Amino acid sequence: MPGKIRCHQHEEALYYPFGERDPKVEYTLQVGDWVQFNVATDRRDNLQRATNIELFENGINFTKEKREQGVVTALKESFGFITYGQREVRLYFRLCELINPEEPIKVQDEVEFTVVQDPTSPGRSHAIRVKILPPGTIEYTTPLMNGSSKSDQLGADDYTLIGVVEKEAPSRWNMDSPQKPNRKMEENGEENFNEGVIVCNKNGVKDKIYFST
Repeated sequence: MPGKIRCHQHEEALYYPFGERDPKVEYTLQVGDWVQFNVATDRRDNLQRATNIELFENGINFTKEKREQGVVTALKESFGFITYGQREVRLYFRLCELINPEEPIKVQDEVEFTVVQDPTSPGRSHAIRVKILPPGTIEYTTPLMNGSSKSDQLGADDYTLIGVVEKEAPSRWNMDSPQKPNRKMEENGEENFNEGVIVCNKNGVKDKIYFST
C-alpha cells in the first residue's frame, strides 16, 4: 500500500512518498512506526522517494500498539498458529509476518505479536509482526476466583506449563494391563510407554511430559 514517511533534518520536516514495492520486508508496517530507509532519486524528474523500508532496530518498542505473548503450537509451510492468553486462544499467523525471518521459528517457541482483525474475514483475528522471544520469557499464571493466581497457591514443586501433544495416550481398554502401562522397546533402544507425550518448554529447556487417560 502506498504511503508517506515523515522525518526531520536540520529541524526541518521532510516527507518521502513510497510505493507498494518499496518496503524491504514482508511483515506489516503501520502508521506511527519508526523505520529506517534509503532515499532514491528518479533521474527523469529528480523526485525522491523512500525505499528499502524496514522497522528501525528495536523500533517495535516505540510503538503504542498492544503486544501479546504466546507459544507457537503448530507450523505449516507458509503459516502457523499461536496459543496465548488465559483462555488459550488459538491465533493464525503467516510466516512472512516474522520480524526476524532469518531466525528459524519452531513449535514451542515463545513469541511476541500484535493482534489485528482479519479484513477478509469479519470477526476473525490474526497475529502480525511476530517476534521470537528468548526461552523462559513468558510466565504462566492461572487466575482464581479470589483474585489471586494459581502460582501463588501452589507448592514449590507445582506450576503451570503450556505444551503441545506430541503423542495421544491410548485408551485404557487397548492397553495390555489397565493397572500398569505396557513398555515396549523403540528402535533407538528407548522404552516406549503406552502413555501420551506432551512437549513443552520447562525453564527454557525442551522437555517431555507423559500422561495417561
